[in-house]
Amino acid sequence: MDSSSSSSSSSSSSSARKNTKLFVRRKPSFKKTTNLGMKEQTLLKKALELLALCEIEACVIHYSCDGELIQIWPEDQSKLSNLSQFLNKKMNNENKRTPEGKDDGKFSPRVLEIEASLQNIQQILQDRRSRLL
Repeated sequence: MDSSSSSSSSSSSSSARKNTKLFVRRKPSFKKTTNLGMKEQTLLKKALELLALCEIEACVIHYSCDGELIQIWPEDQSKLSNLSQFLNKKMNNENKRTPEGKDDGKFSPRVLEIEASLQNIQQILQDRRSRLL
């Protein structure tokens, strides 16, 4: 009896497998497509939220990958001048911390080496790009 019940259960499970259809997803349904415009709008929205919720001054400066200025927000130039005053004040405070004429030079050679390496890589990539165009 045990063998007949096991054979009937195996036949029912095999028929259930035959009826089950498998589908292959071409596009993942969980991945939402975004574009640069949507991300720009989100970034500006977050800056506005910071202004409202934290009562701070914020500025968004958007550059392209080529270093070209694309957008500055807010467009009100008085707020941008406040930002530049803040940056100048910060730079002056940092200069006060280190005595004039004294540079420990601890990282300077390494930074110069990395900068030279990046410039070489940039030149190579620009050459390759010009060959492709």
